[in-house]
Amino acid sequence: MIREEKEKEKAIDNISYRITKDKKQEDTMMAKLTKKQKMVLKKKQNLANMMGESIKIENIINDPLFKTIGDKNKPATAEEIQEFLNK
Repeated sequence: MIREEKEKEKAIDNISYRITKDKKQEDTMMAKLTKKQKMVLKKKQNLANMMGESIKIENIINDPLFKTIGDKNKPATAEEIQEFLNK
């Protein structure tokens, strides 16, 4: 019983640590983009670089797929996308 209680406490500590860590990282993140959105942007940037073209941010923001893989509560803004592409 004592061992089970210690394991439960350890699990709760780990969960609360993770939640706190995630909240701190959210505040310090440069762009509020999801991992999938970042992957898509990197691929689009690589393709644009290979073809010698520039990326049109307006097209990315209006892309239904890009919106779908994003955060529904906090959709990506043009400034966040530009900031991500410039880093």
